[in-house]
Amino acid sequence: MRLFGLSSTLLLLPSLCITCGFMISHPSPVVIIPGLGGSVLKTKEETPTHVWPPSLFPKTPIDVVCDPDCRSLHPIEPYPLGDLRGIRVDTFLTYLFTRRSFYEPLVSSLQQHSVPVSALSYDFRLIYPNALEDLYQKFRNFFEKQEQPVTIIAHSLGGLLFHDFLLSTTTQEWQERHLQQIVYVNVPFGGVPIALFHTLHSVLGSVEENSSMLRYHRISSLHHFAGLLWCLPLLDTNVLRWNQRWYCGGQENINELCKEWNLPVLQSFWAQYQGILKKRLLPPSVPTLILYGTGSNTTCFKDWETGLVLTTDGDGTVPTDSHLFYKDQWKQKQSSFVQYIEIPGMEHNNLLPEHILPFLSLPHPDF
Repeated sequence: MRLFGLSSTLLLLPSLCITCGFMISHPSPVVIIPGLGGSVLKTKEETPTHVWPPSLFPKTPIDVVCDPDCRSLHPIEPYPLGDLRGIRVDTFLTYLFTRRSFYEPLVSSLQQHSVPVSALSYDFRLIYPNALEDLYQKFRNFFEKQEQPVTIIAHSLGGLLFHDFLLSTTTQEWQERHLQQIVYVNVPFGGVPIALFHTLHSVLGSVEENSSMLRYHRISSLHHFAGLLWCLPLLDTNVLRWNQRWYCGGQENINELCKEWNLPVLQSFWAQYQGILKKRLLPPSVPTLILYGTGSNTTCFKDWETGLVLTTDGDGTVPTDSHLFYKDQWKQKQSSFVQYIEIPGMEHNNLLPEHILPFLSLPHPDF
């Protein structure tokens, strides 16, 4: 089993890795797996059009998105596996909507240091649990065609998806043969409260416009996508108050909420998703870094009646407790080589080179 290729110099002098203009010899290729907001799709045309932000996608109810027979209604698809255009969220709208850089600075910096970079984008609208087999087979084929083990940088939802791919379709031997290292960045292992708020807005969108459920959230088609449901909160703490009732995250509480609010489609998805959650209890079989940002106010609770929002520490989207959700369980596994590293000031979608490069197990120079 490979061990981390980290040195005390790299850990103590992260800025030096960027500013000294060092050269990396024989670098391990890097594969970036984007999150929900960082995924870019394209139109199904002879000359495809780059489609971003996600709010430009067709608005469809969750029950349509979750129906595999309705794919023909959505003439949009991912870029081919490996194509960096699938994560190139570098338009003016990127900064207008998010004021964040996503992956472009990181990709540019890796390329400047002669590190091969590719991306595995995916259609986050259609990653419902019973339709992942084809996508995962494509992932396997991609990795098995690589000439050497790769370093994975999996961000946010991309981390959840990639982790399920590992535990669903690969063995320890396969992982050690094809993966040099895994770097999970701002991955919501314990879910995100705001994902629940957006999802409820979507499935309750047919109620009267002046209801409290619609008063506090602007419409965005992001609410309709299956990828958002992967991020429903798992932490057993209060995340929502509505009609004088308090709701927590977690399996039983989400089930109770679905029954009380008559949300059969969401309940069906949540039931399918339990198998993914059970597999997630195991860590990868190769060296893994969990990089998580702190220092930003992050929504953790909402009162639908009053509009009151409470915040906690996190990366601005994912609470710190969610990043650390499996820390104790993964540490108990004897085969686990998982290291958690806090990155103060790293915001959820602002993955800058100085946040990531110091921790990659790439050959490094003598300073």
